[in-house]
Amino acid sequence: MDHIERMNPFLNQNDLMFPEHYGRYMFALQFCKDKKVVDCSCGNGYGSYYLALNGAGSVEGIDISKEAIDFCRTHYKADNLTYTLGNALDLQFIEDHSVDTYVCFETIEHIEGVDSLLSEIKRVLKKDGRLIISCPNDNIFNPENPFHVDIYNKNKFISLVEKHFSTTSFWVQNNTTGTSIMRPEHVLDASVNQSAVLSNAHPITPKDDEQADTWILVCSDTDLKIPSVPVISFFTTYSQYVKEVQDTINSLYKENQKLSNAWNFQVELIKKLEDENSRLAIAWNEQVEFIKKTEAENSKLSKAWEEHTQTITEYSETIKIYEEQLKDYKLENEKLAEAWNRHTEYIKNLEENNKKLSEAWEIHTSYIKKLEEKLSK
Repeated sequence: MDHIERMNPFLNQNDLMFPEHYGRYMFALQFCKDKKVVDCSCGNGYGSYYLALNGAGSVEGIDISKEAIDFCRTHYKADNLTYTLGNALDLQFIEDHSVDTYVCFETIEHIEGVDSLLSEIKRVLKKDGRLIISCPNDNIFNPENPFHVDIYNKNKFISLVEKHFSTTSFWVQNNTTGTSIMRPEHVLDASVNQSAVLSNAHPITPKDDEQADTWILVCSDTDLKIPSVPVISFFTTYSQYVKEVQDTINSLYKENQKLSNAWNFQVELIKKLEDENSRLAIAWNEQVEFIKKTEAENSKLSKAWEEHTQTITEYSETIKIYEEQLKDYKLENEKLAEAWNRHTEYIKNLEENNKKLSEAWEIHTSYIKKLEEKLSK
């Protein structure tokens, strides 16, 4: 039950949120005595319970959150108090014109289609019934509240509600160490401030109602009987408020320390990154220079390669010519080989003939010699 938009008295007693939220129900109580009351967006149920215990005839707390309704039924019980899980835009479980007082605190900023909400409220209220509705000044508190679907100023709030109700009474709520709810003219009323002091609360500093913390409208379609003296509900919670402020300061200090440590870490990291970037820049420049040299060398190699390719092409052409000549030489050699073989055979034949002639010559010489010998005798 730690929803940021839901006040829990068990957890928020030391928060300014506590008197602020309770103060609205203290203000609404004057319109709830012996009445049938609906508390729209009752949240944790503390406000419905407060109204039920302090004079309301019956109270029905309504909320769209099952978690919230379960919490209400567990922690805030009374005989004249019931809780209903339901949507404020569709109150079909409530009969027409059956409610005396409809309390609708801190709701419209969460809803798209507020006209539908107000029409449904108008349906269930009696003809002389009253609506007590509030709207936070997000321009003061939190302009970027993630839980709010719309941001209102005073005029936008009033004009929206007055489209549905003929009579309205405008009140402002301002937080000091407690909370106050009054009409704008009461803020400047010294008697009101004096009564506040006498009731053990702090005087209220005059504040432009445009800049009020919260705006409240009491609405009806009949004449409103509003007390001439405002209802001022203060808590004697200065020590609680101081504790809240101190807790906030401590929390902020711790967060500051975390952020400071994170900042120092980031500064150190940035320094390391800058050193690394410087080193990388030097390395980059070296790489750029190396690439330039490599590109120049590649240009030379490319040119040499082109020349080499041209030379190889020329050699290839020469080789082709040599190959053709070699073919011719081979054919010529084959022819010469054949001729040589024939020549060799011819010489062989001549040698054989010479041998035969030599033998014949020897025979002839021997025969002549013999003849000469015979003749000499």
